[in-house]
Amino acid sequence: MKHIWFSAFLLLELFGLGGCATIPPPTRPAETLTYLPESSPALPAHAPVLVITEADRPENLPGTPSARYDVNGEETVFVDPQHATVYFHQESFTGRHGRFYHELYRVHFARVPGWHLTMGKNGGVFILITYDQRRRPVLITTVHTCGCYLAFIPTSDMPADAYPDDWPQTTQTVYGITLPARLTVPEPYDPALRLQITFRSRTHRVMQVSFTRLTAARSRFGSRTYTLQPLPALRRLRLPDGRTTSFFHEHGGRKGYVKGAFKPLEMLLMGWWALDFRIGQDKRFGSPAETGVILYTSLKPWHRSASNLWPLERFFAFWGWRL
Repeated sequence: MKHIWFSAFLLLELFGLGGCATIPPPTRPAETLTYLPESSPALPAHAPVLVITEADRPENLPGTPSARYDVNGEETVFVDPQHATVYFHQESFTGRHGRFYHELYRVHFARVPGWHLTMGKNGGVFILITYDQRRRPVLITTVHTCGCYLAFIPTSDMPADAYPDDWPQTTQTVYGITLPARLTVPEPYDPALRLQITFRSRTHRVMQVSFTRLTAARSRFGSRTYTLQPLPALRRLRLPDGRTTSFFHEHGGRKGYVKGAFKPLEMLLMGWWALDFRIGQDKRFGSPAETGVILYTSLKPWHRSASNLWPLERFFAFWGWRL
């Protein structure tokens, strides 16, 4: 199988598409924008701060999945960058180290422009924050809503024997981007601390993860707020005539995929060796029996089901975390 992986990598390099993973991070602070969660006591406690680079480009802004009719009267789904909505899901499970709680956040963007490998519309990113019974974060997981670019960042509160084997001490490289391999939780711990997630321009790759306080985030860059909605709200997008529609295909062979999220370059360059010509298309989170899709996070076809993001307990175990 090694020659298949090598030939795929070579193709990406020949087409210049690997460059989206190696371009130096943008350094234009005047065009950096911070998105803060709306203030409400009923909202999840760990809602992250989102930092957007090159915020003058609409495709870099987190948006709100929306629906309308086109000139032919056909329903169309899009992501509106004029306002940001982040969708969340909460659950928990008991592992070998006690009870863990999980807050899953889903943020979408209007498009990845060409000619990046992931070019296409309506793509998104999951931010998964796992915390212990003291409500202190122990693990941050980020992955695109198609299942690619998976990254784990444990914190200093992660139990020492819960790490995967040979976990690095300081930094890790995730498809060309350097991220911390461990994140120190500031002491004394302040429940008002938030995870700050910085996105790369155009590709929406997570390029930095750190802790911040909301007051510091407000003062450092220009800021906006994002609305929080429960994950099921994505299946009730309002049309201009008052009817609702889903962000996802609900029937047929495309059930569970985000509408309009076609990724032509990923299909062309990766679909043949990944044995999935819908590779890169963003998906609904949940049980495959309900959603109709497997949100796999490993490109190896024989690990497709085991690497599914759902259920979370099995997902973490597959990647070696002994929670």
